[in-house]
Amino acid sequence: MYEIGSAIRSDDLWYITEYAMGYMLFEYNSTTSNNALESSLKIPTNIYTLPMPFSGTDHAVAKHPTDGSRIFYYQISSTNSILGYNVKDDKSVQKELPFDRKPLYKHSASEIDLEFDEEFLYAIFRERNNTVLTILKLHPFTLKQMEKHQIIIHFADHVVNSFISCHVFYVVKKVEGNVKIEPVYNLLKKEYIKVDPSKSYPTWKSLGIPTNIQFDSNSQTLNVFDKGNIYSLFISR
Repeated sequence: MYEIGSAIRSDDLWYITEYAMGYMLFEYNSTTSNNALESSLKIPTNIYTLPMPFSGTDHAVAKHPTDGSRIFYYQISSTNSILGYNVKDDKSVQKELPFDRKPLYKHSASEIDLEFDEEFLYAIFRERNNTVLTILKLHPFTLKQMEKHQIIIHFADHVVNSFISCHVFYVVKKVEGNVKIEPVYNLLKKEYIKVDPSKSYPTWKSLGIPTNIQFDSNSQTLNVFDKGNIYSLFISR
């Protein structure tokens, strides 16, 4: 497994990309048991050639509520556009967004971070000549903009990724070899979250700098691509 890539879980299916640019998307069928994860990800059940090359590692996957098909969302390489590709019917939809063509996080190849949460797609990025963080709520099938949030936050060197779960925006920090997550902003209430120093937030020992972290509401797991290693963390909420 290559050290840079992504692994996005959608219930019992995994979608994996290698490197930070390419055309290939690998689909694996797994179980909810972490003990079976390593053996389940050895042989792909499907290999897809994307209609346009991807860029970055912070992709997203949505499960269609009607037929159970999966839609893979990614940045089209060397553009300001994102694309949603349905792996079942080979149809796609794309949208141009005004994100800055610079890495979003320190040590990252992603210029935009895409997240799927509570039936909606979210795009996390910084606009050109703007220091605030923009989070767009998009319709998962049309990519029509539904909401726009702008958050004042400084991504210091130790912030290596972020994700959205249950309408809450989290940052992922790496401090002294450990990775920990912290809530920052409630998108539903439109308010900042004050971190409680007495509360314990998930922390784990990392192998490197994670290049992709996504929460899957179906399995209630936080899924990580960490220096070529893929693992799931069950999150109790």
